Amino acid sequence: MFLAGCLGTLSGQAADYTLSQTVLGKTTSLDINTGAGAGLSNWNAGGVNQLNYQWFYYRVGSGGPESPIQNINPTPTTIYNAATRTLDLTYDNGSYSVRTVFQLSGGNTPNLSESITVQNHSGDNLDFHFFQYSDFDLWGLGGGQSVQFFTNSVTGQYYRALQTDGLHTVEEKVNSANPPISHFDAQLANVTLNSLTDGNPTTLSDQVSAGVGNVTFAYQWDVNIANNGSFQISKLLTIVPEPSALSILIMSIAVGRLMRRNNVKS
Repeated sequence: MFLAGCLGTLSGQAADYTLSQTVLGKTTSLDINTGAGAGLSNWNAGGVNQLNYQWFYYRVGSGGPESPIQNINPTPTTIYNAATRTLDLTYDNGSYSVRTVFQLSGGNTPNLSESITVQNHSGDNLDFHFFQYSDFDLWGLGGGQSVQFFTNSVTGQYYRALQTDGLHTVEEKVNSANPPISHFDAQLANVTLNSLTDGNPTTLSDQVSAGVGNVTFAYQWDVNIANNGSFQISKLLTIVPEPSALSILIMSIAVGRLMRRNNVKS
């Protein structure tokens, strides 16, 4: 495990990394595996792990299957910067590459920015299908949660996912993507993941919401990339691990009303 604050910059590694930051006594940390079992996990916020698994899958052409991006090259080019809490990964097989840049910030309300670039080096047009799958367990719990996608009021595009248990939330916004999201999916746990790993081509169902239960959400981009062309995605994830002041106030008012109602009845 590479701990933030212990190392400067590394390259050519396939290993585990931890990004970490403490702000005003509040610590947030995130584990990223880059090798055979690659993925994001163990996002500690509010003293609790909020993330079971998030990662990226791809398919070239209309036929299956999808594969995790580490199958492009099991040993990515890796640049790790402890000072900026950044991990920069590039999986490249000579024909095409996927570069993902993660940067962690915040303490009590942690943020994770993700920048993704898919590049075509093949000499021909590339029919590329890119997927992101997210399985958050807010407050360390796998159930009792719901997730919903929302559209941008200007473009009409679905760009935002909000998962909540009523008190804690995780929000993901796609700040920019060229082209925009092709499909999306809100499901109970493992439904989408199974479709991405069953050996068959997947098109996400465009289901807007799921839950209450153990929920997940996913995005899909379908892109025809010209030779030497690329497409980019910029996203921001924000976790609110503790009830807001407004939530506490609303709960207090509700409890007060209930107590007064019970006193009237007695």
